[in-house]
Amino acid sequence: MIQGITRPVLGLSIALSLAGCVSWPEHGQGGVAEEVPPPPPTITTTELAQLHADVTFAAAEVDSLSTSALKNWSPAFVHQLQMQKNLVERQLAGLFYANTRHDLNALQQLLTIAKQALDGIENPTHSGGQQR
Repeated sequence: MIQGITRPVLGLSIALSLAGCVSWPEHGQGGVAEEVPPPPPTITTTELAQLHADVTFAAAEVDSLSTSALKNWSPAFVHQLQMQKNLVERQLAGLFYANTRHDLNALQQLLTIAKQALDGIENPTHSGGQQR
C-alpha cells in the first residue's frame, strides 16, 4: 500500500518541481530586480567629477609606471598596480562609487610605494637603496 502511494506522490512532486522551469523569461528580461530601478547615487555632480578626475589621473600614473624601470625590477608589482587600476575603473563604470573611492585609495597607496621604489631604483645613492 505504501509503495502504491509513494509512486504517485513522487511523480507529482517531480512534475511540480519541473513546472517552475518551464516558463523561463526571454533573454535579457529577468525578474523583479530588472523591473525595479536602482536607487539614485548618493554622490553630487561635483564629487562625481572629482572621482572621475582622480581615477583618470591614477590610471595615467599606472600606465606611466608600467613602462618604467619598475617593470623590470618587479613585474609582479606592476601587474598588481594594473589589476587594481582595472578594478577601480570597472567599479566606477558600474556606478559603485563608495567601492570606487575605497579601492582608489588603495591604488593611490600602491602608487606611493611604486614611486618610492622607482626613486630607489633610479637614484640608489640618494634614497639609501642598494643598486642591483
